[in-house]
Amino acid sequence: MSTGLKHELNQIRKAFRGLIVSGGLYLFCLLIAGTGEPAPLPAEISSQPAEQVSVIVPLRERDDVTLSMLEEDLDGIADSDEIELSDGITLDEETEAKLDEAVDELEEAGYSVSFILEDLNSGVRLSYQPDVVYYSASSIKAFYVASLAAEYPQVVNAEADAMKRAILYSDNDAYEYLRNTYGKEYIRSWCRKAGVRTDIAEEMYPSYSARELAKLWALNSAWFEQDEIGQAVSSWYESPNYSIIYPYYSELGVTTRTKAGWISYDDGMEDLEATVDGGIIYEPEHPYLLVIMTDLPEDFDACEDLMDALAEAHEDMLAGTEVSLSLCR
Repeated sequence: MSTGLKHELNQIRKAFRGLIVSGGLYLFCLLIAGTGEPAPLPAEISSQPAEQVSVIVPLRERDDVTLSMLEEDLDGIADSDEIELSDGITLDEETEAKLDEAVDELEEAGYSVSFILEDLNSGVRLSYQPDVVYYSASSIKAFYVASLAAEYPQVVNAEADAMKRAILYSDNDAYEYLRNTYGKEYIRSWCRKAGVRTDIAEEMYPSYSARELAKLWALNSAWFEQDEIGQAVSSWYESPNYSIIYPYYSELGVTTRTKAGWISYDDGMEDLEATVDGGIIYEPEHPYLLVIMTDLPEDFDACEDLMDALAEAHEDMLAGTEVSLSLCR
């Protein structure tokens, strides 16, 4: 089934769920209004057991999403080896099963996987093993180039070609030239602003966790939106040569800004094997931050089912939060 068709089916499913929710709220209102019979006396009410009713409350939209809000959200994610959702958020049973199956498939093959998904407008989140550390591979280039452009803007005109090649084509020679020429001062400052370990800046290709990768992307996202140079540079991230995220959404005409990393060694250096990706998906009305990290040796195809499940999970999360109410009968 094509990505576009799956997206259409998800939209239909979400609309159907909305009808069910609306019907539930209508029945809830009938319960409150009563049937026209005399209301029971207080003594009669207290003697009757309370009935639990679940209703779906629409997500509260945040007016102005700030970097500090995103950092607080990401810091608040529990370090868990279970798939965690924001309080009150539930997934459709089919989506939940698909997500579990995608994770199990990778882990049963002997690999580790972590991810964080946060809807930027509402702050609802989905995560799994956020603090497991993976080799960054080329994903670090997303932040080196951003930090250099943001902290030393004069360099953009002089080094635009090398900077673009490092992002668009993940050109190692271009990145290493920039790194050797301009050092690690700017990326160290970027790490500090993102609220992650500054020793990430010490290595040309460091290791970090999904939580740290997400916080770095939160900073990139804020810079893309709020800074004139950031707005110009952001286009370099929109059509990378390799990505887990970009191919899925490019079929749907949705803009993404991402940077993947991948590496595979055939000489037993398993600690340097990785397939990772992260960035911002600019879905209309509900953009979201997504990072996916694995120790798969350079295998984007193996992550397709996980990407599909996470995209469906984001749509499910937008249905609202489930709240239980006690009604006296």
